[in-house]
Amino acid sequence: MTQAGASTETKITIKHIKNGIQIDWVGTILTATESDGIISCFIPDLNIRFGAKNDAQMQQKAKDMTTIFFEHYLVGSNATGLRGLALALNRKGFKADNMIKFKELLNNKKLDSAFKSIHSAADYPHYERQQVMHDSYTTSLMAS
Repeated sequence: MTQAGASTETKITIKHIKNGIQIDWVGTILTATESDGIISCFIPDLNIRFGAKNDAQMQQKAKDMTTIFFEHYLVGSNATGLRGLALALNRKGFKADNMIKFKELLNNKKLDSAFKSIHSAADYPHYERQQVMHDSYTTSLMAS
């Protein structure tokens, strides 16, 4: 994770690899330090909020929270697969680079695709800092 001076475009790419799927995420974490010293953190594109005591804890929690977000759709007994993930991203303001591929994901077809967020850090002016986070999530388990 690196400090960003300017807003970055949030992008999620889905890549199919042998025996699994890899999701690469580049997004923004907005932060504000509260009067008690706790850092309030917000990942606007995924609507995830959490608190942290320091930057190292913020980075780890951001990674953990995004992993939980993707795992919710891709692994476990209640997983909805690529269809559920694609619909969730669409509801959260992500637009697919290719609508034909988006429709195929709705049928749980395994193909590479990319999504870009319509949100901007400028929509949240009360946060003091923004940082860019690069993360990758890989699973060998896929919901059908």
